[in-house]
Amino acid sequence: MRFFSFNSALSSEEIRHRCLYLLEAEEHSPWNIFKEYTSARRGLHLYQTDDDFVGYFETGERDRYDSLQKTKIWFKIKIKEKNGKVTVKGYTYANPLLILIILCGIINFVIEKEFLTLGLFLPMALILLAAQFKDENNAITEIENRIAK
Repeated sequence: MRFFSFNSALSSEEIRHRCLYLLEAEEHSPWNIFKEYTSARRGLHLYQTDDDFVGYFETGERDRYDSLQKTKIWFKIKIKEKNGKVTVKGYTYANPLLILIILCGIINFVIEKEFLTLGLFLPMALILLAAQFKDENNAITEIENRIAK
């Protein structure tokens, strides 16, 4: 999970208008990793929630069956205006089910004290988190370029 904040020269209405162009019609949830993604547009895919936006970052990468990758970097964006200054704030998070699986593995290691679990589990978890770190950087850069500037 990474937090970000950008100041913008645009008004909050202009930023919301830009976000409307990135709205996604295909409904998805970070909790459902089995639903197929068909919208292959690279970049940001947004869903409006009240005054905020929630969405995911699509890299366009495909698996060996030519399907879009199901693990996405999700984010939440809030647009704040105070004293004439507009700030775009938010955070990114990986698939919550993946994080839940990693936490269950760590808890299992603590309770069971089985080092084989740690030896197999820790490298896999670190590889997954390192891959997501790169995608989180790309998502934050895309948010800054497409929305805040």
